[in-house]
Amino acid sequence: MLHTAKVLFTIIGAAGLKSFKLNEVKRKQQYIEDFHERNRFTQLQPKLWARNILNTAGVKVKVHGDLPYYKEPVLYVANHEGNFDIPVLISTILQPFGFVSKQEVEKIPFLKDWMDLMHCIYIDRKDRRSGVKMLKSAIQNLNDGYSILIFPEGTRSKGEGIQEFKAGALKMAQKAKVNIVPVVIKGTSEIMEKNDHNMIKEGIVQIKMLEPIEPSIFKEQSLQDVTTMVEHKIKNEYEKL
Repeated sequence: MLHTAKVLFTIIGAAGLKSFKLNEVKRKQQYIEDFHERNRFTQLQPKLWARNILNTAGVKVKVHGDLPYYKEPVLYVANHEGNFDIPVLISTILQPFGFVSKQEVEKIPFLKDWMDLMHCIYIDRKDRRSGVKMLKSAIQNLNDGYSILIFPEGTRSKGEGIQEFKAGALKMAQKAKVNIVPVVIKGTSEIMEKNDHNMIKEGIVQIKMLEPIEPSIFKEQSLQDVTTMVEHKIKNEYEKL
């Protein structure tokens, strides 16, 4: 097993070492005219950072089925099992995306600038107004062509099964009229959360991307019904992995 301090050092250290590239990435962005190519270029460094974390921790990712690349913006909806979910998904999902993160992450050295570049969004769970602001930002990002990843459970399950999805979690997809892509992730809690004192243990994380759900579904079903349906789809596949 590895101590969490070593992985934490890798996370912050890697971000710090790559921080000098931030201005270079921003500068080069300006000369890439194609939106998709510019977006992909922006996330090259975060992908390298995520893969470095997984390699340090001895985490391997097993993908079930295909991982399509969507040129149009989508809302990725995943269950949230552990702290390793984000590096696993950044390293695995082909399409660049930002994600909704708790506000505390803004305080982590070096990470915020990169997360801003990826069009991540922050939310203060204790402040209702923050939720409204997050929703507006998410809709704007989707309308601007940037995909988003959200964890509708709101917090890590730590391997204790999938928790109920929050009501209205998919409202941004409804308002922005984008496809919902359910993503199943299993095994990250075995890497960290289930271990004594959160020690890091090598292991395999499994990923499966489900068929996209078109925004026209909101014409037939309520927001809550769609949220429940996506929750059940992810739960069913999670139990099969």
